[in-house]
Amino acid sequence: LERLAFRDALTDLYNRRYLFKFFESHSEAGGVIYYLDLDGFKRVNDFCGHDEGDQVLKEVASRLQRLVADGLGAFVVRIGGDEFVIHFSGVSDKEEINEQAEAIIHALSAWEQGYALSASVGIASYPANYKGALEPLLKQADEALYLAKAEGKNTYKFF
Repeated sequence: LERLAFRDALTDLYNRRYLFKFFESHSEAGGVIYYLDLDGFKRVNDFCGHDEGDQVLKEVASRLQRLVADGLGAFVVRIGGDEFVIHFSGVSDKEEINEQAEAIIHALSAWEQGYALSASVGIASYPANYKGALEPLLKQADEALYLAKAEGKNTYKFF
């Protein structure tokens, strides 16, 4: 039952419900939220079909899981559609945040199948002992994501 409640059925990544539950009890360490969206995903669904689109989403999930495999307090969430959140706990170094964002973009920009896909990423960080809610942080990361898309996609922006 817990798996059904906290996992995405298609990708087996955590879902939005898990993200909120995690944040309620683990925000004291501080961290970073990367909100990402696939650039060009609609074309995959439109021209290759939804089954192919589902396979792409599973591959994205696999690639993102590999990126966070060694990170303590790091996990990937599928928000819905082609939107994902990556959360890293205890990260505050700007250079490390930049490196992680570049790794995300690199991991999602090369496709053997010839898909013209990439990722845009919005970043919001929060300090240790943060007392605020998750929703404003997600909104900030989402706003940064749209700044990245407005600047030509396949990039990242900070809130």
